[in-house]
Amino acid sequence: MRVRDIMTRDPKTCGPEMTLQDAAFLMHGAGCGILPVLAQGRTIGVVTDRDICFGLAERDRPASEIPVSDAMSWRVYFCNQNDRISDALETMTVKQVRRLPVDDDDGRLCGILSIDDVILHSGATDMALVSAAETLQALQGICQSTEASAYQGTWG
Repeated sequence: MRVRDIMTRDPKTCGPEMTLQDAAFLMHGAGCGILPVLAQGRTIGVVTDRDICFGLAERDRPASEIPVSDAMSWRVYFCNQNDRISDALETMTVKQVRRLPVDDDDGRLCGILSIDDVILHSGATDMALVSAAETLQALQGICQSTEASAYQGTWG
């Protein structure tokens, strides 16, 4: 099974100049906790709901005055839409991240793969796209660290 088979397509995105307030409203409206940050059509980082919270906690300014670039995570781990799900799970496990931006063959963002997507498609039957054991192993690896996420903004 390939990443393209279970990823969330056409994710909401933002630019580095967008405010944290606008990013939070966009996340809330989309029901997501991450926005890839694009510049000139390429993913340059991500901003998570956690990045926004910590970014606000360290500044004495309203969210409407703080650009995403001040709180976003510049370190991004990707996968390709044609990667095997097991390879993407390995990246999530090793890097201890719950979500990976997904690029197409031209290096353009085409989706997000989250551990939630994997869990929704896993199971113990032959009909499952991902084995339950493989999913559990990845989730355990992601959750092992008690330190801050590998997607740590400039606040960390």
